[in-house]
Amino acid sequence: MARLPYITEPPPSPQGREAFAFITRRRDRISRLFSTYMNSPKVAQNLYALMEYLRYDAPFEPKMKEIVICTVSRAMENPWEYDSHAILARHHGVREQVFKAIETGNTRPLKPEERLWITFTKQTMARKIDQKTFAAAHEILGDQGIIETMVLIGCYVMLSYVVLGLEVDIASGNPPHPLDDNPKPV
Repeated sequence: MARLPYITEPPPSPQGREAFAFITRRRDRISRLFSTYMNSPKVAQNLYALMEYLRYDAPFEPKMKEIVICTVSRAMENPWEYDSHAILARHHGVREQVFKAIETGNTRPLKPEERLWITFTKQTMARKIDQKTFAAAHEILGDQGIIETMVLIGCYVMLSYVVLGLEVDIASGNPPHPLDDNPKPV
């Protein structure tokens, strides 16, 4: 049981109803994580808009995005997020060697770009990106991509803080397989 209630129905306040409608407009449900965020409707709505952009609309290469999310989730010791995104990563062609490298820290056997995303993510989380790593990431991503990747990293760190700190029982409130969770177009 989470430390805060799960808000799974539209709240009575206008702000709560607006946030709930916004979050569920592409799905017929609200996830367990966002039902926790609904304890603060404005935060829930605005965070959902950002996460929706980063997950579905930002011009990330799918393998890169999932490597970044898996790296964050493993570093944050968030097994549900890691396992869910590992499924998505495999679906997008991420190799098993990448998961082993994320788990062990040994990135030497990886392709240069795979190594780059793990290193960039870990250095961003440590708040110190060396110039070589930054230059390599910037060459691929450009200015906008650097910002969006760093925000993606920050969002998954924040999600992990909420899930772990509030003891959110994510697994029982979500679909059994993330590939089954295809949002409707807006």
